[in-house]
Amino acid sequence: MQVGKRELFITFRVQQSDYFHRDGADVHTDATISLSQAVLGGAVRVQGIYEDITIKIPPGTSSHARIRVAGKGIKKMNSYGHGDHYIHIKIKIPQKLTREQRALLQAYAEIEENTPGTIDDITDTSEGKKKSYAGSERTQEQDSDTGILGKIKKAIFG
Repeated sequence: MQVGKRELFITFRVQQSDYFHRDGADVHTDATISLSQAVLGGAVRVQGIYEDITIKIPPGTSSHARIRVAGKGIKKMNSYGHGDHYIHIKIKIPQKLTREQRALLQAYAEIEENTPGTIDDITDTSEGKKKSYAGSERTQEQDSDTGILGKIKKAIFG
């Protein structure tokens, strides 16, 4: 900085943040979303450097996805413009489920395809169209009345 005929050098030390991580003019933060938001999409509000930012969560967002908000980072010192704000998505998996939530997820698991491995309490068997649900076998005919829809109805309506 020029002060009269002298040159003055100033050093700034910026305190580290628990929320923001800086990479040059770019800023990185984490945003935690629900399982439903990740699967179905939605929106989440995050704190920005200059203002809060509402970002759109696309349906099918995976954990650790990164969303870029252009020009919402730190002002660039030696050029024009601002850096970008990168939001890293973290999906919060529920630790406890209500009876209704568990029934809905089990119903979804029954019709889910291409599952690598197994799902507890739901196992395809190699005997025709039989499936084993929590230890009891049912045929496809029985599933139409008591399978997916039956579990959901019973869990929600009692």
